Amino acid sequence: MDLNKELEATNALPNDDDYIKAVDIIVRFCCKDRWSTIGSQLSFEDLDLNRDGVLSSDEIREAIKLILGEEEATVELVNSMIEVIDTNADGQIDEQEWNQILSRTRK
Repeated sequence: MDLNKELEATNALPNDDDYIKAVDIIVRFCCKDRWSTIGSQLSFEDLDLNRDGVLSSDEIREAIKLILGEEEATVELVNSMIEVIDTNADGQIDEQEWNQILSRTRK
């Protein structure tokens, strides 16, 4: 059985827009899981290395390296993790955004 042919025959093959939405959902789920892992081991204060009240991409990258390993700390992953919880779109994570993601991942 060829799934692609079956989906085409039933007009159920997702279009490109659906594919992008599905990938976005998967990325968001994976990032939330990673935030949960980091949050279970480090506090916001632990992550805020320069004590400026926000987590920069460099600080997030350092947390990923420490908790998940060097190979996980790609620019793409860091950017995706920020995008998932950066509700004010400033490219950084403040403590309110941090608390929101942790409360969602603990449910």
